[in-house]
Amino acid sequence: MAILVEEDKPPVNWVGILTAIIIVVVLFAGGYYVFFKKPQVLENIAVPPELQANQPLVGITFDPSPLIEKLNKFFRQYAQDIIMPAVGRENPFRPF
Repeated sequence: MAILVEEDKPPVNWVGILTAIIIVVVLFAGGYYVFFKKPQVLENIAVPPELQANQPLVGITFDPSPLIEKLNKFFRQYAQDIIMPAVGRENPFRPF
């Protein structure tokens, strides 16, 4: 006959698991509230004077279409149309 001896398993730390779950839930709820539900909360945060000097830069918009048109004109003078060569034979089932 064989005697089975099992080692005692360490007890589960339910307090630690519950604390971790509560912290994760609070972080997700706070992130949802700040970023999605009330995003104006972020605007009310005091901004340092160094960053307030950059405020006019926020209104700048970038329209890339004039730049793209100039680049197209520039590269067109050096580019050639691509001519695709004929590939394969007219009748692929005809013997050589």
